[in-house]
Amino acid sequence: MKPESLKKTAPDNKTIMLLVAGAFLISRIVLILINGYFNGEISLETFLRDQNRFDATWYLFTMQEGYLPSPFGHDTGDAANWAFFPLMPLVCRFLHKITGLEYILFVPVFNSLLFLISQFVIFKYMMKTRNDLYTAVAVLLFFNFGPYTFYFSSMYTESMFILFVSLFLWFMEEKRYLLMGICGLLASATRNIGIFLVFAPFVMTIEEYLKKDGKKSFADYIRHLFSDADLVLGTCLVPAGLFSYIFYLYRLTGDGLAFLHIQRAWNETDDYSFIREFLGSFGAIYDARFYFAAWTILGMLALIHLACKKRYSELVLCFIFMAIPLSVRMISIPRYLIGSLIPVLAWAGMIKGLKFKALRIPVIIAILVLSYLTYKAWYLAMDIVT
Repeated sequence: MKPESLKKTAPDNKTIMLLVAGAFLISRIVLILINGYFNGEISLETFLRDQNRFDATWYLFTMQEGYLPSPFGHDTGDAANWAFFPLMPLVCRFLHKITGLEYILFVPVFNSLLFLISQFVIFKYMMKTRNDLYTAVAVLLFFNFGPYTFYFSSMYTESMFILFVSLFLWFMEEKRYLLMGICGLLASATRNIGIFLVFAPFVMTIEEYLKKDGKKSFADYIRHLFSDADLVLGTCLVPAGLFSYIFYLYRLTGDGLAFLHIQRAWNETDDYSFIREFLGSFGAIYDARFYFAAWTILGMLALIHLACKKRYSELVLCFIFMAIPLSVRMISIPRYLIGSLIPVLAWAGMIKGLKFKALRIPVIIAILVLSYLTYKAWYLAMDIVT
């Protein structure tokens, strides 16, 4: 089937569920088989245990012990689990009490299920906003078979976060603003950048207002903005997740912004400068900094694509979701880009829009090779995939 005919095909929910389930199951089987190749034997339990590396130990500690009132981690004792937001650990702790299952085994399964659900929502959102089955399928395949897909089956917050972000965007498109706000609230309780979802409805209302006929003024825009009570309330709900965590940390430590201040324990240098680090990386092409810089460029290309397509709500979110981690350090930027959803939507559109269609095949091959290499790096616990 040609892309032109794909664009006109609107699959029903059953077909979407089959596509999503098929891609998910095949991709997880492939990961299990690759893990078995690395280990010398195929074992689901071994795979699930191997999915928990790096910061998974912080999430595990939070599930088991909760938050402590003073720093205790790292060799210098200057780190604390305040940096890791509470919703995913709280939900998993609740499920553990009900099921009695071992955290390190059931949390990757739970997050895999969240990832599966999110793919259905993302597919629906892509069809509603792009009406292009080719691009929707490309997003589905990238998330399931692309680099860093293993994070969505690990003890990390990526699966929960993209689920709430995709639901937020879907309900915003559907103009079901109270449900949008609840999903935004949950996103801001999952990761700190979730609070910035509040900007998407503002950008949406500006776009709607500028399309209206008649004379425009700031006062008239404010009246337009506040004309929908559900939109105002839904938008105001978004920060509630983060504010609740701030209040909790204030009661626990006396510092409501402890989650932000403790980030210094993970900084490699105290005088980090993104511009200096980014430009300097091109003089060290065999260094990990060059790898992170290359991903940063891919993120910038996503911004350009969204701007060209006039998807301004997604553009603003993509910029913020990039700028926040890059303001602290370049390490982990690939995971932050993929785990914030929006860049992947843009990359799929870029692949679809390649002027020379023959280029799609080498691009897809490169993505699959990088996916294998990043999973191998994850298995070997290499810092390049933190």
